Amino acid sequence: MDQNIGELRQQFKQELNLVKDSKDVEQLKVRYLGKKGPLQSLMTQLREVSADRRPLVGKQINDLKVELEELCQQ
Repeated sequence: MDQNIGELRQQFKQELNLVKDSKDVEQLKVRYLGKKGPLQSLMTQLREVSADRRPLVGKQINDLKVELEELCQQ
């Protein structure tokens, strides 16, 4: 799960570097943070994480969400 979070972060940043205007940024944001996006998929997979690790992994996912939103604002 930790690897998936890191890969998603890296992939988002690479795609963000390729966008040309605010419209593209918004589309990227929707693609990653939307209801059918990979971030939501990570939240669904959180159920499969052991109970003792769930709070830590949940925090990592939430931190990633905040980070991606902030990157879209820049």
